[in-house]
Amino acid sequence: INDTDSGTRKFGPGHFDLVVIDEAHRSVYQKYRAIFDWFDPLLVGLTATPKDEVDHNTYRLFRLEDGVPTDAYGLDDAVKEGFLVPAVGIAGGTTFLDRGIRYADLSEDEKDEWESLDWGDDTPDEITSEEVNKVLFNESTVDMVLADLMAKGHRVAAGDRLGKTIIFAKNRDHAEFIARRFDNQYPHLAGHFARVITHGVSHA
Repeated sequence: INDTDSGTRKFGPGHFDLVVIDEAHRSVYQKYRAIFDWFDPLLVGLTATPKDEVDHNTYRLFRLEDGVPTDAYGLDDAVKEGFLVPAVGIAGGTTFLDRGIRYADLSEDEKDEWESLDWGDDTPDEITSEEVNKVLFNESTVDMVLADLMAKGHRVAAGDRLGKTIIFAKNRDHAEFIARRFDNQYPHLAGHFARVITHGVSHA
């Protein structure tokens, strides 16, 4: 839009009658915003996750009230009309994940291991369930969750194989830790069955 090599702008503000913006929640606060500000057409924005944060506001781009899109096609409608299937939740957990860890409840060996960890200035007396994977990548907890997944996860190929599954990790280090534990627990599947996928992985 800033190209003036020919002495005039190639695209004036009225060049287009309609601009369609896919993934509009991403576009509004990146460099593409300049395009939307320059051109003066009708705008159609498509997104599954509109944002209403002060500096990342999808609705404001379209001069709409926050939280009130021009039109919406909800999950219930998409399921009813056969375009999507409903999610089926299965609850699972471990004592560590549900209740956290208290030093006083540990065995003597576990207390020794606790004391050998680098906690920084202060060794805590307990770790809440919310903090478990923030401060401690616990092998036995990850192993139990992976075993639960392998035993109860969605099966394909007439039940012979676990279906494609996404495990959400706290960060890249946590994801790599989970992948290492998987390879350790299931050596016959190591290196190809469970893979870490992040924005930093080529051809993710």
